[in-house]
Amino acid sequence: MKAVCLIIQPLGRFYEGEWKSDVREGAGFERYANGNTYEGGYKEGRANGKGTYTWVSGETYNGQWSMGMKHGQGVWKTANGEAKKVKGHYVTPKISSYIGEW
Repeated sequence: MKAVCLIIQPLGRFYEGEWKSDVREGAGFERYANGNTYEGGYKEGRANGKGTYTWVSGETYNGQWSMGMKHGQGVWKTANGEAKKVKGHYVTPKISSYIGEW
């Protein structure tokens, strides 16, 4: 059974959304202590499915996630709004490790 919860952690990190078996599960919104945010699907406590990650710099990634990693198709927008379509598989969270097409 899923529940909706609000969790506020030290240093300003918080999560609001669905919760199941003591982990984020389903739709939710999370703000990290550094000000970055993620809004979208969660599975087993990690970003999964469709979601948007926004950096405080204004950059965004809106697309597919798997087990907390960018994975599959999406659109990466720079802080000035320039959009870059991406398709492929991220092997680490760093853009330098992206394998696929721009």
